[in-house]
Amino acid sequence: MTGDCQFMLASGGTNNLAIIIGNIPGANPTQPLSDVTSVLSLTTPNNEPCIFPYTYTPGNWEMNFCRRYSATNYSCPTNSGLRQCVMGKFAGIRAPGASAYDQTYVTDVKQSSSAIQCLDFYYYIPGTSNNPKTQVGWKADADTQQIIELTAHSENKWQHFMSSFTAPSSSSYQLTFRMMRDAGSFSYNFGLDEIKIYDQPCDSGMTATQ
Repeated sequence: MTGDCQFMLASGGTNNLAIIIGNIPGANPTQPLSDVTSVLSLTTPNNEPCIFPYTYTPGNWEMNFCRRYSATNYSCPTNSGLRQCVMGKFAGIRAPGASAYDQTYVTDVKQSSSAIQCLDFYYYIPGTSNNPKTQVGWKADADTQQIIELTAHSENKWQHFMSSFTAPSSSSYQLTFRMMRDAGSFSYNFGLDEIKIYDQPCDSGMTATQ
């Protein structure tokens, strides 16, 4: 939300994007409950990976996030028991429940030089009710190009996208994320995390652009 990599609302009314760490679930989640760092990193103090999914009680649903006990205590099961997660933050984009939803957020990409670049990020699309989806693309002056349209998965967790794409010819452009839902539903959050663009194809040694 600050500095060179901040995301700005480009269309769709009120800014609903916030940088958050996750909430305590009341039921099977309709938003990420912890960030990608917490899910992928080794736990403390024993340097063990989390075991996902695990059964969350009460409710008995499959959990693919670290569980929040307090603002500074997120934990997950490991082979040696419950251990502390390494926490970070992610972008949560709240879709209000009263009506259809359509918002676009953009960030500036600078110092671009390669015609083929690599986009790498994690995303969360909550459920399948009313066709929620995320369209990702670029904009350079009047030119626009969609890179990918992402839809919800059956597994309630962070999903990973990584792919090469043809960049615009200009050295600077905007990366766009458009979140949509066809009709009103319960209120839920889209999620974005660990967004990187590399100034070369995905299958080569990669250095992120600024």
